[in-house]
Amino acid sequence: MLREGKKRSCAYYGVTLLLWFFILFLTATSTQAKPSDTVNILAWWGYLLPENVAMAENTCHTTISYDEYYSTSEFLRRWKEQKQNYDMVIFSDTSFNLIKDDISMKNSPLWEITKQYNHIIRSYYQQDHFPPNVIFFTETLSGFIWNPKVIQLNKNDSINTMFKKAGTNIVAIFDDPIEVNMVMKLGMTEFGHPAQQPFNVLTPNNFKKITQNARVIITDDYEKIYQRPDFAFALTWQGNALFYAGQKNNTYQFLVHPQLSHVSFDLLGVTNNNPSTLCVARVLSSPKAMSLVENTAYYFSPYLDDSKITSPYLKNIYDVFLGYLPTLPRVQPVSRDGFEQLSRQWDIIRLDFSNTE
Repeated sequence: MLREGKKRSCAYYGVTLLLWFFILFLTATSTQAKPSDTVNILAWWGYLLPENVAMAENTCHTTISYDEYYSTSEFLRRWKEQKQNYDMVIFSDTSFNLIKDDISMKNSPLWEITKQYNHIIRSYYQQDHFPPNVIFFTETLSGFIWNPKVIQLNKNDSINTMFKKAGTNIVAIFDDPIEVNMVMKLGMTEFGHPAQQPFNVLTPNNFKKITQNARVIITDDYEKIYQRPDFAFALTWQGNALFYAGQKNNTYQFLVHPQLSHVSFDLLGVTNNNPSTLCVARVLSSPKAMSLVENTAYYFSPYLDDSKITSPYLKNIYDVFLGYLPTLPRVQPVSRDGFEQLSRQWDIIRLDFSNTE
């Protein structure tokens, strides 16, 4: 009886093991059939709105995990250290050349989204010859937000006149050497420099010549500065300007300058063609999602549909931007050597001006 019992036990356990292997096989097959569990994203701070993340997760039946950064330098550091971990990145077009070899894919259907763009933006995309896995995410407009109680600015002011009007009051400048270099190139002609400037005019001497006697603060965090009664103006992107201007009940004005303002783009790139990655990219860059970005982060979408803008303050800037768009200069991507050169000069300038206050 004991021997027979052992035989029955072996048969029982054999069947049980087979059942377990069958269950494990079904589970593995089921798991492989599902979309990737997580889409990992690296993006500028404030771009991935909770509503859009939820919409993408629900639509694509996946989970989104994202990291945010605050500057191009921080983006480049994170990308260098963790690029293998990201399925998607949202970054400035000025730094595209710095990661071009890492991110470019020859085959991707993502570019088809660009067929829906505003015709001017679509022509820009076609001229830039980005790889098919990289598309436009937003347009970024530089300009001047100013305090009417301290200064009056208008589109006929030169950069020299602006700083002369500011006197010894506070002027804030965004912390981006590529963008500042662009504004300086556009403004240096009045100082006797030729219209065709060399790539890099961002030197301490040129910076001091342009800023004159103003108390310059280099920053992207204007909240406390805007509260100062001696704040004159800030050179910044429209998104930053409107975010902080809202805290002043939109009493500050934003100047889109026909000679000194310029346009740059933030890009969205995917690092693979996984269905879940492509699905999330399409949802996040859809007209519905981008409308939320425009009305919350205050950056323009590639569709340029001003009928969906809810803020009269933003609507006014939007319409001025649309009028100037065909003639506004664009910031061009820089090489790694060019970026390092600008960064070194910018570090010197920041040391000179960081202790102004």
